[in-house]
Amino acid sequence: MAVPARMAEILTRHSKRGGCCCFDVAQTRSSLKSSRLREPALAALQPPSQPHRPDIRARATVRRVSDATFRRPKTPPAMPERPAPSAAKPSSMNVKTALRVIEIIETFARERRALSLSELARLLAVPASSCLALIRTLTSLGYLYETARRQGYYPTGRLLAMAQQIARHDPVLDRVHGTMSELRDATGETIVIGKLHEGQAVVYLDVLESPHAIRYIATAGERRELHANSIGKALLAAMDEAERATLLAQLPFQAFTSRTLTTPAALEADLQQARERGAYVNLSESMPDVGALAWPVRLSGECYAISIAGPVYRIEPHLDRYAPMLRAACAALEKT
Repeated sequence: MAVPARMAEILTRHSKRGGCCCFDVAQTRSSLKSSRLREPALAALQPPSQPHRPDIRARATVRRVSDATFRRPKTPPAMPERPAPSAAKPSSMNVKTALRVIEIIETFARERRALSLSELARLLAVPASSCLALIRTLTSLGYLYETARRQGYYPTGRLLAMAQQIARHDPVLDRVHGTMSELRDATGETIVIGKLHEGQAVVYLDVLESPHAIRYIATAGERRELHANSIGKALLAAMDEAERATLLAQLPFQAFTSRTLTTPAALEADLQQARERGAYVNLSESMPDVGALAWPVRLSGECYAISIAGPVYRIEPHLDRYAPMLRAACAALEKT
């Protein structure tokens, strides 16, 4: 049996003293007993040992770092690609601003007087703040001026000068203006040149008004229905049959008077009669008491038409005289 450590210590001490290994058994037992009694007392004096507890915060930090390091990231769902905005397409704000500027100019032309900010805003049906920004811009550019403080605004001559510059260099109007003036002087009636607009209507490009007090009045830029207009009929007649049939199938054929042609068949019959007559005629079809005759003319590969218009009581009796004059003028223009 193994010897306890305390017994080994006592044997060693006795051996050093006496030089032999013999010792008193009773004494040895007494020493061992006293040592056992002292050991619990010594142990009680020592502070209790604390078990090792790892820091909870450190453990949480390690866990978070471990999760962030080794957790497999979730793949985000694929987002649909947005198409790149077109640079050529204007924004709606720019379109509205351009429209407002045109409306301001047309409002001055219609009212023919100086207009205050509040009046312009009311006539345009826009907020005064929006109208003020446009007025200030046009004023700074020299197109409007304030007639007197808080008395209103009116266009300057700059607008007219710019319009005249444009008109003088129009490649079509500059070519036909002389001939149109001759027709007006020869007939005494209003002369109009027009063109097809977006395949649905006639747009007037220029108007030379009659000197008579009672006359046909129109403005360049106005649009008219194809089926109830002499220029519209002339433009339709210049098309080939397939193109004309496709276009007529899309027209609404609105009736403006009791004499308006309201079906493709009726219009085709009228065009055939006009070819034989030598002029495409509108007699009270678009509005009562207004008459006109027209003929097509090709300029630089594009089709236009010129008309002679006035009160029906003056146009109808002179159809046979005006038609040859109009055809001759158009033929001369095509040769220039």
